[in-house]
Amino acid sequence: MSVKNSSSFKSGNGDRPIENEHLDSVKECIRSRHILFETERSQLSIYTAPLRVFSYFFLYLWDQLKSAFLFFFNRGYLIFLITTLTVLGYLFYTLDGMHQPTVQYIEGEILWIGYWIMLGVASSIGLGTGLHTFVLFLGPHIASVTLTAYECGSLDFAVRGENSFICSPDVTTGGIITILGIFHKVHLECFFWGLGTALGELPPYFVARAAALSGQQTEEIAALESLRQKKSESVTLKEHVMLYVQKIMQRFGFFGIFLFASIPNPLFDLAGITCGHFLVPLSTFIGATFLGKAVVKSAIQSFFVIIMFSKDTLASILSHLEQSLPYLHNIVESAVREQTKAFQRSPDHQTGPAKSNLVSFCWNSLITVMLGYFLFSIVESLAVTQLKKIHDEETAALLEKKRQK
Repeated sequence: MSVKNSSSFKSGNGDRPIENEHLDSVKECIRSRHILFETERSQLSIYTAPLRVFSYFFLYLWDQLKSAFLFFFNRGYLIFLITTLTVLGYLFYTLDGMHQPTVQYIEGEILWIGYWIMLGVASSIGLGTGLHTFVLFLGPHIASVTLTAYECGSLDFAVRGENSFICSPDVTTGGIITILGIFHKVHLECFFWGLGTALGELPPYFVARAAALSGQQTEEIAALESLRQKKSESVTLKEHVMLYVQKIMQRFGFFGIFLFASIPNPLFDLAGITCGHFLVPLSTFIGATFLGKAVVKSAIQSFFVIIMFSKDTLASILSHLEQSLPYLHNIVESAVREQTKAFQRSPDHQTGPAKSNLVSFCWNSLITVMLGYFLFSIVESLAVTQLKKIHDEETAALLEKKRQK
C-alpha cells in the first residue's frame, strides 16, 4: 500500500515538470510568434509593398461590409426605418413647392457645418500623419476674414458662397474693426471644427476600452507600461512628458482631460487611450474633450490668428522688418498685399477669373500633397489593422492547437 502511494506520488511529481515544460514551451512559441508578427506589421509600408497593403486594405473593407450587412440583417426594423426615412427625405428634397427655399437653406447649412466637422475629425485622426487641418484650412479662412475686414473697413460681407469676401458697396470704409467682431464672424466655423476634433478622439477611446474589458492591452498602453519599468536616466524628455500626461488625466479625471484638451499639444492622443483603458465613463471623457477642444482650444487658436493678421500687428511686423531686413520687408509686404487682393474682390469683378500667383499655387500644391499623404496613411493604417487581425487569429489557433496536444 505504501509502495503504491509512493509510486503514485512520484508519478504525480514526475508529471508536473512535464506539464510545466509544455506550458513554458507554448508560451515561448507564442512569444516568438508575437515578436515576429510585430516586426512584420512595423515593416509593412505602402511605399515598399503597395500591392500587399492594398490587398489587406480591401480585405478590411470587405470584413467591415460583411459585419455591417449582418448587423442590419439581424435587425429588420432598422432596415425598414432607414428605408422609410430615405424615401421620405428624397421626396421632400426633390418635389417642387413652397418648401424648396427652406430645403436649400437647410442643405447649405448642413454642408457648411459638416465640412468643418469633417475637417476637425481629419485633424484628430490625422495627427500622426501630418494632416493639421487648422493650419491648412481653418487658419487661412480666419486670416482671409481678418484681412478682408480691414480692407473693407467693415464686417458686412459674406464668408461663403459665390459672393464671399466681397466688400459691400453701401458701406463706407474707415469703420471700427475689433478682434471680438472678427471672432464673432468666424466663431461657428471654429466651434464646429473643434467639435470635429473632439469626435475624432472617440475611436482610440473605444478601442482601448474594448481591449481593457477583454483583459488585453493596446500597444500604446503596453509601451507606457514598459516605460515605467525603465530606469529614470534612460527615459527621454518626451517619454517623461507622456507619462506625466497620463498620470494627470488618470488622477484628476474630468478636469485633467479638460486641461490637456484646452491647450494645443500633440500628446492628447493618449487621452482617449488612457481613458478607455481605465474605463473612464464616456460622458466624462467626451464632455471634457468637447469643452476643451470646441470651446476653449479653438477659440485660443482663432484669436491668435486674428491678432497675427490684424492691421496693427501686420504694421508693427512690417515696421520692424523695414528697419532690420529691408529686402525681406518688401517681399512680405508684397505677399500680404497680393493675398489681401485675392481674398477681397470688388463687385465689378465677380465674374472675372481669379488672379493666380505663386503663393496660391504653392499653397494649393501643399494641400494636395498633404491630402494625398493623409489618404495613403489611412490606407496603410487600415491594412495594418487587418494584418493584426489575421495575426491574432493565427495566434489563437496556435494556442488552441497546443492546448489540444
